[in-house]
Amino acid sequence: MDGTKRFTTNSPHFGLFSVFARTAPKEAGVAGISAFLVEVGVPGLAVTKLYKKMGFRGAHTADVIFESCRVPASALLGGLKPE
Repeated sequence: MDGTKRFTTNSPHFGLFSVFARTAPKEAGVAGISAFLVEVGVPGLAVTKLYKKMGFRGAHTADVIFESCRVPASALLGGLKPE
């Protein structure tokens, strides 16, 4: 899995992420999107340093980066994975 979620509120404090990713070709539409629970510490998942924001500093904001992140099938949330 590769991708970035920008400006994620309080992500430096999370231990578990819910992630939606395409698991089938685009032609499958929404049926080709699956949900996963991904724990912090999985190789390929990184949380960047905090943004220095003006004003609202009570919520820590950072990016979550997935770089060649391999998520086990046991992390799939819900039904069967589309073929």
